[in-house]
Amino acid sequence: MLNSRPCAPLPQGLLQILQQLVSAPNQASPEVCLCTRLIWKALWSATYMGVPDLLTSPAVVDGWLTALTLSLAQSTPQVPRCLGRCLC
Repeated sequence: MLNSRPCAPLPQGLLQILQQLVSAPNQASPEVCLCTRLIWKALWSATYMGVPDLLTSPAVVDGWLTALTLSLAQSTPQVPRCLGRCLC
């Protein structure tokens, strides 16, 4: 039988990576911004059909919202065309 929630563990691991990226000293680099973008896309993909049980914890939701706030506050670097096309 297939697991109906294959992406359930995904958000916690992504949150840890995202927190490291938004607190990195080189957070305005194109690579960091593209990785951050990919993490937000992966979170959306993991949650658009339903909220995993992990995201019902207030501490986890607070972590995601804090990371979102920090992500939105970052300056957006000019992304070279080759990087933008490869990771969109």
